[in-house]
Amino acid sequence: MTEWGRALPWRDRLLASAVVVGLVASLGAELLGVLHLFSRAGVLIFWAVTAAVAFFWLRRRSAGQPDGSKRLPLEAGEAVLLVGIAVVALPVAVTAWSAAPNNWDSLTYHLPRVLHWIQNRSLENYPTSIPRQLTLAPGAEILLGHLRLLSGSDRLWNLLQWTSWIGCIVAASGVARRLGGGRTAQIGAAVFAATLPMAILQGSSTQNDLVVAFWLLAFVNFLLRSRERDSGVADTLLAGGSLALAILTKATAYLFVLPFLLWLGVSLFRRRGWRALGPLALAGGLVLLVNAGAWLRNAALFGSPLGADYGTVNAAGTPAVLLSNLARNLTLHLSLPNENWNGFLEGGVEAFHRALGVDVNDPRSTWRGAQFHVPAGLSGTGRPDSEEALFAMFHDGRAGNPIHLVLLAGAWVVLLTRRGLREERSVRAYLAATTAGALLFCIVLRWQPWNARLQLPLFLLAAPLAAIALADDRRPAWARRGCLALVALALPWTLINATRPMLGPTSVLTTPRLRQYFAEVPDASAPFLKAARAAGAADCRQIGVEIRADDPEYLLWVALDAEGSGSARLQHVGVGNRTGTLSARPPFSRFAPCAVIALTSESGGVPGSVVLSESWPGGRVIVARRP
Repeated sequence: MTEWGRALPWRDRLLASAVVVGLVASLGAELLGVLHLFSRAGVLIFWAVTAAVAFFWLRRRSAGQPDGSKRLPLEAGEAVLLVGIAVVALPVAVTAWSAAPNNWDSLTYHLPRVLHWIQNRSLENYPTSIPRQLTLAPGAEILLGHLRLLSGSDRLWNLLQWTSWIGCIVAASGVARRLGGGRTAQIGAAVFAATLPMAILQGSSTQNDLVVAFWLLAFVNFLLRSRERDSGVADTLLAGGSLALAILTKATAYLFVLPFLLWLGVSLFRRRGWRALGPLALAGGLVLLVNAGAWLRNAALFGSPLGADYGTVNAAGTPAVLLSNLARNLTLHLSLPNENWNGFLEGGVEAFHRALGVDVNDPRSTWRGAQFHVPAGLSGTGRPDSEEALFAMFHDGRAGNPIHLVLLAGAWVVLLTRRGLREERSVRAYLAATTAGALLFCIVLRWQPWNARLQLPLFLLAAPLAAIALADDRRPAWARRGCLALVALALPWTLINATRPMLGPTSVLTTPRLRQYFAEVPDASAPFLKAARAAGAADCRQIGVEIRADDPEYLLWVALDAEGSGSARLQHVGVGNRTGTLSARPPFSRFAPCAVIALTSESGGVPGSVVLSESWPGGRVIVARRP
């Protein structure tokens, strides 16, 4: 009997189950969308049929045999660390459940795209002034769409990232085991993943960095599993499925996974020769199948499977650009609420750039509108003070991981110099793959003030390395004390969040949910609600939206729902980009708005009879009624 005919180790079972659910949800959404059945009834029927098929398949399948692994009882120190992980994770779960989605990128494109899909009953392209709603990888949002249709609200949305974070904690420990780490190292990897400040802050958000990190860790786990023995079809499909879901979720997956793919390819060819093409083709076919819908929609409208270019890719790939981005990215994790320290870092990086002979804000490698500071900021803001640095430390788009960065640096040195590590070749290959991923990130992507968020998957992929290098099973007591210190240091991030705090006057436990949506822009609440009231007057059921590429569209949906117009159809009007051509095609050509809500920097220019014009931090919100 093959290993897959026996009961799998519990971590592999969990990861395999998640991959299967993710694949079913993604392919199901595409199928339902093609049939224009991506609706509550369609999704309920889909999951009912899926559950019935799964039930009968599992019932017919043999119960299997134990995996043969012996589980030793937990020692007291290990139990304390597992309790410590729970102490970190549970407050974040409470925050995720209690808080309203309010991350800026989520308000702009992550969440509105879900509501447009549900409204259109399909994942097809639609006219929008925010092209990111169409072109960026949709994997996490497809899962959010299922949750929205099944639950009828956005209450469960934050829990997707939290669940992915828990999955990362489990997967990191499993990868550590496959790299030869003992119990102490496995628990150390879990603690490392659980105590990353950025992971804690994102664990209650609707971003997608934890989701992509989970799929990447699942892929690496099954990659390492396939190297333990001759890879079978199940291993190949799970590895390919994990990779497919990672790519479907976020484009940064390409950068982090490429070195691992090279490692896998070389390893398979050494062991199996040309016979390795079969498993690789099978995994590649699954990647194509899962991503075909998104790629084809992008290619049809934008001429490229990856969609439009938003200026995130470096315009040059020189060694100087690599070193420049490496230095600037490191400071994203090293800033502290201390002006002297931050000034020292900033001055050091500027001196480094002078030695390189490049501008610290070189437009070829710097995101438009950004200006290098410690902590990072946008142009024209001046160097942030210690108060701004403190705010950045607890913001889910800007927080760094200073302690974990230092630990990784130490682990990198240890792994290069220490001999006698168990499974040393695999560990060093893993180290090379993660290091190559970091370098690819710096050579491909421009420096941005929020790159620390994009680097979160890299930190989680590196968690097993840090644990194997530093959580020495020969001295478990010292390793456990270090892990316990990480847990203690992580506690402030579980309670303090710049936009979703558990403590204080704006606590998510006491602040009305409607007010929480506007945490990033509190002064927008009143004008948006007034606009929704004005647009929905006289039972207007078709409302046009005229906005800019970085406006928080989801807040308009929230405001309309709060004012009793949640069932109204919203469609972008006055679209000036190439998606505007879709307005002339059915069903969008049949849209005839009786009111238009415009977010603009001007006081006029909206066709129709203006019934409201209010200022908000982003300009003006105008409502014009049409006959």
